[in-house]
Amino acid sequence: MRPFRNAALVGLLILGMIPGSAAALTLGFEGINDYSGSLLEPNCIYGDRAGATYVQNLDTALASHPRYFIYTNDSVWESDVHTGGWIDKANFFVFAGHGLRYDYWPELNNMSSLHFYSQNGDPDYHSSSEEGLDSVNATWDEVRVGSTGTLRFASFYTCNWLKNGGSNERLQKIYQMFQGVKATSQPPWNFVAAFFFVFRPFSRCWMFLERRVCLGLPTSWGAGGSP
Repeated sequence: MRPFRNAALVGLLILGMIPGSAAALTLGFEGINDYSGSLLEPNCIYGDRAGATYVQNLDTALASHPRYFIYTNDSVWESDVHTGGWIDKANFFVFAGHGLRYDYWPELNNMSSLHFYSQNGDPDYHSSSEEGLDSVNATWDEVRVGSTGTLRFASFYTCNWLKNGGSNERLQKIYQMFQGVKATSQPPWNFVAAFFFVFRPFSRCWMFLERRVCLGLPTSWGAGGSP
């Protein structure tokens, strides 16, 4: 996938649309390009992505805000997005990588997931026969965004993360993830759509803030293309 290069525009769109963003926010980034290893390492069946490139460009575009951390590729772990993990260390967290839909693998237990390459560092990869492992999938019941009070905003550039397939049971699990975060996004199709289609219609988003969650898009839209 061609990496999105106009990260400065994306950065302006993000912070320009977030209330109170004139004050410095601490930033945390995690992104994965490499879902495949060397000749001696197995590969994820979903292939490489431009996640690391995206967060690196976004980090540059938002340089006026202090970066708390940035992790890419093998250094991005599933445990990072658990309660008390790195996701809770910054005010604004961005994840960019694959996302798997609730019905892709039985191990997901009917929940969508953020999908990782490293098995929490031990080992630094997973094979095509291990796509459903818990160590490379953070499902809805493992993520509680904003529960510690530090994280205020979150963005996920990934497929499937907010898809519920019309199921109210799945929708309730999505709602339960968000505990204090003011906005989140799941962009459709590409990086440009991520911020024109998600952050522009804030009149719709603010309706959800009373519930401390903003899905930004109808969950039936999800994200197009490969996960």
